[in-house]
Amino acid sequence: MTASVPTESRSHHPSRRPAPLRRLGVRAGVATALGIALVVVVPGGLGGGDGTASAASLTLFEDCDELAGWFADSARDLVGPYGFQGVGMQRWGGPDVDVAAPASEESATGSAPTGTNVQEEGVDEPDLLKTDGTRVVAVRGDRLSVVEVSSGSPRILGQLRLDSGHAEELLLVDDRVLLFGSNWDEPEAAAATILTVVDLSDPTRPAVLRTESIEGSYLSAREHDGAVRVVLTSNPNLPFVFPEGDLTDDEAALQNRAIVEAAPAQSWLPQRAVYDSDGDELGRGALLDCDQISRPAEPAGIGVLTVLTFDLRAPDAPMSEPLAVAADGDMVYASTDRLYVATTRGGWMFPPPVDTFQRWLPGGEQIPVTTELHGFDISDRSATAYLGSGSVDGWLLGRWALSAAGGYLRVATTRDGVPEQGGTDSAVTVLAEDGAELTVVGSVGGLGRGEQIRAVRWFGDLATVVTFQQTDPLYTVDLSDPTSPQVLGELKVTGYSAYLHPLGDGLLLGVGQEATETGTVTGAKIATFDLTDLASPSMVDSVVEPDAWAEVESDSRAFTYLPEERLAVTQIGTGGGSALWSVAIRPDGTLGASAQWSTSGEAWLARAIPVGGRMVALTDGSNGAVLTVLDLDGLRPLDSVRLG
Repeated sequence: MTASVPTESRSHHPSRRPAPLRRLGVRAGVATALGIALVVVVPGGLGGGDGTASAASLTLFEDCDELAGWFADSARDLVGPYGFQGVGMQRWGGPDVDVAAPASEESATGSAPTGTNVQEEGVDEPDLLKTDGTRVVAVRGDRLSVVEVSSGSPRILGQLRLDSGHAEELLLVDDRVLLFGSNWDEPEAAAATILTVVDLSDPTRPAVLRTESIEGSYLSAREHDGAVRVVLTSNPNLPFVFPEGDLTDDEAALQNRAIVEAAPAQSWLPQRAVYDSDGDELGRGALLDCDQISRPAEPAGIGVLTVLTFDLRAPDAPMSEPLAVAADGDMVYASTDRLYVATTRGGWMFPPPVDTFQRWLPGGEQIPVTTELHGFDISDRSATAYLGSGSVDGWLLGRWALSAAGGYLRVATTRDGVPEQGGTDSAVTVLAEDGAELTVVGSVGGLGRGEQIRAVRWFGDLATVVTFQQTDPLYTVDLSDPTSPQVLGELKVTGYSAYLHPLGDGLLLGVGQEATETGTVTGAKIATFDLTDLASPSMVDSVVEPDAWAEVESDSRAFTYLPEERLAVTQIGTGGGSALWSVAIRPDGTLGASAQWSTSGEAWLARAIPVGGRMVALTDGSNGAVLTVLDLDGLRPLDSVRLG
């Protein structure tokens, strides 16, 4: 069955980048009505007129001359004949590519109320598909769709065509949607994040309230109690030259260094433009003034890390004062009262191969690999305060390697090592808030010599860590004494788990890849583990789908666990396309019936979420996006609707 599509409403948003040097002009009456603070002020957490942050003694730049000089000094050694060398080449991990305590191993956890598999209870994460229990909201490209699914036969209620660029994901709070997009289709423009607030109070006519275009790359966002934190990172867009014709590499490098030295302060500041519901421009200019940006004592990159706060439960969803720090950022983790941004230095853009690798300078000196961490207090839903920064040795697999609990930040990293000592190893490190710093108070290493972390899950005072090279050691780590973490037990099995999920009653689920004894992967794998004896964990059961791979390895939102039905559902890739794979789990941890639903033709499975005792799957392909409702019994398709 294909439902008829109602007439679309349309968002008229000019596709323009903010002008870099103009002060932000405002139509005051409209701005006041929308609750938009177009001229932002220093957040309360950043202190008063003494130039330092009350929360963590960050120093505010005094003026634009100081800001320009500080960034020039930080960037000078990074400039080469082709511009900035190696900037942005140090990260990998989960999507970004969150006090609720971490899940207890004694209780099973399901998806968030909006359908997304989230890291922390009570903290929602953006996704392609969201639900309020009876209807779903989907975004694909330039179209937002609201679909009724409670009857099992999906029916489009309303759609909105977006002219503001492509939207990649969304957050849903009551009748409000916050869309996250970019201007990637404008190659000549500086990278910008497009944030669109949409009202769904009349689901047949979704309406744009306003759109914001902010220069910089979108890292991620988190929502708790209607307050949304959006994390952006921006780098300067400078007119570098390149070696060509008679211009040599050395000459180009010298000219580029001169360009950095002469760059005005505005080159380092993210720009912002705001449009009303009709797409008319309200104002444009710098997101912040020079004296509203803070810097740490030591340079932490050449970018500006900005945290925005939106209140989706307030009229017109206003944005509170941004908080900005002169630092880089790669990935985001949040609990209900803490937000952390991490940056790994000295690594690779993409995940390293399963085989052990080393990085060495020509003289034989090993290049240090460290992860920098910046902490923020988000306990006040209307403001964000900087807490402090710190660093740990090694690199993060992704945001699941971070956890906040009991006033501590726990971090799992893989560290480089010398081949004679077994190569890489992994460690769990605990940091505490200490004035302006995140200070290491405890650590335990030596996990998985010659291997790398593939999955991490935190359960109160327990960490479970999976490493892999040829087999899969699963480690249990006791964190009850933050100053002295202890490895309790270890289990070796073939293959590895890329994602871990609590099932309750001391049972743990792992989703990943099966492999031979020599480490060759053979298919997607679901396994259950018994953690009743933490000193001696054991595998209960497993099932393998040959020649397939688990999508959850790159995106944790590709997994769903339904506690009442005791059903694990995960997206997998196959040689012929993509599929949804469900496996029943008995109370003793043994695995029961499994089922699959595969996409047809060239369509691929973008996302599937639980809604009202069924699964709703969003597929996409050359013929457009389709929403399909599936019965949990055998993943039998009930009905579908084409979204266009």
